Amino acid sequence: MLPRLAAIPPSRRLLSPRRATHSLPRPTTLDDGCISASYLRGGTSKGIFLHRRDLPADPAAWKPILLGLMGSPDPAHGRQLDGMGGGVSSLSKVCVVQPPDPAQRARGIDVVYTFVQVGIRDAAIDLSGNCGNLSSMIGVFALDEGLAAAGPAARAAGLATVRALNTNTDKL
Repeated sequence: MLPRLAAIPPSRRLLSPRRATHSLPRPTTLDDGCISASYLRGGTSKGIFLHRRDLPADPAAWKPILLGLMGSPDPAHGRQLDGMGGGVSSLSKVCVVQPPDPAQRARGIDVVYTFVQVGIRDAAIDLSGNCGNLSSMIGVFALDEGLAAAGPAARAAGLATVRALNTNTDKL
């Protein structure tokens, strides 16, 4: 049974006056050598959350960027010390998030995301699955980054529902 909203202290509510994600001003292009990112924990996993608009149009071109962000490959040590990865699969994950297209929005989808599992010792990039732990943070990222909006009633209650489509599995 879920706790009543009154039992949830304001500091623990999903929609608090504080943002859960914080970023510096966005770089103008990926050519600047910078990319805006958030590092979030969902359950037992941690991952980098990126805006789709900040990556190349072709997902095949994401590989060197995502490998560099994570510090992969690290064949000698498997610790990803040169990046944000943590040397274990639960810490070597990326979510690429974007607003829905008009057809998706008409289906009631608030945000679309692609999950990427990044290899640690090798240069593998796997877009075939999903991570339930990080899926729990898609709504938080989308709301904080302005990719989805909570209505006035949701803001007043401190809770919101965000319908997210995973492109890997084509599931809501």
